[in-house]
Amino acid sequence: MALFSRSSERELQLILEANPSGIVVVDADGRIKIVNAQTEKLFGYSREELIGQPVEMLVPVRFREAHAGFRNAFSKNPETRPMGAGRDLFGLRKDGTEFPIEIGLNAIKGRGPAIVLAVIVDIIERKRIEESLAQQRERLRRVIESAPNGVLTVDRQGRIALVNAQVEKLFGYSRSELIGRHVEMLLPIRLRGAHKIMREAFTAAPETRPMGAGRELYGRRKDGSEFPVEIGLNEVVSTGHGDVVLATIVDITERKLAQERQQLLVKEILHRTKNLMSVVQSIANQSLTGDRSLAEARELFIDRLLALSRTDSMLIERSLEGVELQTILQQELAGFSGHVDMQGCDLFLKPSAAQDFALLLHELATNAAKHGALSSDEGRVFVHCEVDRTDQSRIRFVWQESGGPAVAPPVRRGFGTTLLERVGRGLGESAELKFAREGLNYELRARLDKITPVSGAHGLEHRARAL
Repeated sequence: MALFSRSSERELQLILEANPSGIVVVDADGRIKIVNAQTEKLFGYSREELIGQPVEMLVPVRFREAHAGFRNAFSKNPETRPMGAGRDLFGLRKDGTEFPIEIGLNAIKGRGPAIVLAVIVDIIERKRIEESLAQQRERLRRVIESAPNGVLTVDRQGRIALVNAQVEKLFGYSRSELIGRHVEMLLPIRLRGAHKIMREAFTAAPETRPMGAGRELYGRRKDGSEFPVEIGLNEVVSTGHGDVVLATIVDITERKLAQERQQLLVKEILHRTKNLMSVVQSIANQSLTGDRSLAEARELFIDRLLALSRTDSMLIERSLEGVELQTILQQELAGFSGHVDMQGCDLFLKPSAAQDFALLLHELATNAAKHGALSSDEGRVFVHCEVDRTDQSRIRFVWQESGGPAVAPPVRRGFGTTLLERVGRGLGESAELKFAREGLNYELRARLDKITPVSGAHGLEHRARAL
């Protein structure tokens, strides 16, 4: 029995042949009754090879059994619907190659058993585009995920839509705790109301710009702590899930600390410059007075300035944070290491104390080299520094010479003696200079907080070692 009248068949054939999709008509037994030219083109068969054959010949072998079951189920409950919704469908060409397809099914009921009209679309190009877009999305996801700065997107209602790993690290939340929550949760409570107003204003008139220009911005971590941030906002981006704002967040804690250190450094340089000029003036007054010759005075003045210069160079190298006492000693006693014993001299001095110690040690070392223990092959200098065991807020510094020429008190009081006593008193609570016959002895007692930055790590470390 023919499916259609002759005139109807001719009209139907014209319609089928003009269709850009493949069309296959299958009877109740699953055999192919009609195909169009596009079907021949898609599968590589002629229609003579297809008519009367089971439709499963166009299905990959591994799917044929399941396909027959789906076809039978459709025959029992026919309705217009896409076949294989939610599944990937494939066609099998004559040459054995497979290609992705999309199928629409329509049941046609006549006087006899129902027949099924299948519309087949080759979606290989669509798949390629989808795969390309998926790859682009994956590359973008990786770029965002690996970005060194925090990146998040916020929808028009202010809810967080996306975050990267750096946002989790910055704020201490997992992304599951952030997605869907209002972005204000990442701000200090006192700033949330104002931020909501600014966010809504930006959404109404979006443009690429830094947020909070001229204002201090802060983020709030999960543990409640705050940290300074810099935020860049990009224009509203249209996505498949609605418009979002892309925000880039940078933790500027280190930058802020560096700026503060720089400001302190500038202040310290100004302070040290004024202080240094006063010291130079004092050295000049003392060195260029008295009954010594101009050449001798000039030599003394230059040597003392060089001692100051060496210490100031070390201070500048250390950003004016301070210098170890041992470093100054090694510098002033260079060439005499075999005659010097040091103990406990790893004390870290703050800049003002380092400058005074440089002058003090220069006088002691110069005198020892010219007249004291370091002028003799058998002479030795013992330098000792320790925290007072009866009062750990105080320190004791001792310079003890032995093995050199016999010592006698000076006939006249020179600048060296004056400097040792005056600088010593400036550094500490007492300074005592003894001209013992067996060797010069100098002892200084001072408060730790007077000569060391005890609030810093170095001073505390020295105190801990003394304990």
